[in-house]
This record gives sequence, C-alpha cells and structure tokens, in this order.
Amino acid sequence: MNRETQCKWLLAKLKEGNRINTFTAYRHGITRLSARIYDLRQEGNDIRSEMVTVTRRDDDGDTYSFKEYWLAQEHEEEAEQ
Repeated sequence: MNRETQCKWLLAKLKEGNRINTFTAYRHGITRLSARIYDLRQEGNDIRSEMVTVTRRDDDGDTYSFKEYWLAQEHEEEAEQ
C-alpha cells in the first residue's frame, strides 16, 4: 500500500468511529502509523490521541504502552469549550 492509499484507508476507518493503534494499522500494512497521522493532520483532520497502557495477564505482569488515535467528533469539540 502506498502513502496515499494508506491515508485513505486510515481516514475511512477513523470516520467510521474506529480507534486505530499501531497493532491494527500494522495488520493492514501500515508500518509508519505516526507518519500517516501526521499527513492526515496536515490535511486539516482533527485527530486526537492518548497513550494506552496494558498489563499482560500472565505471571510476568509486564506492561506495554501504545498510542491510540481517533477522529474528533463535533460533540467532543463543544465539550472542550
């Protein structure tokens, strides 16, 4: 998938209300998610993000963090004002 195709797919998923993270993007051939998010933001899309930390359920209890992205909705913008 080239950059333009990746951006189109990603924007479509975000417009559907999906949250996207590195793992989801990678399964769809997007290995540079933050670069594609940058591209979409440069086009004027209001994409929000937050760090998510997950603890494994095994004995080790390891944690890992990743960023999750979503497209801001109008009601989110109004709530912030």
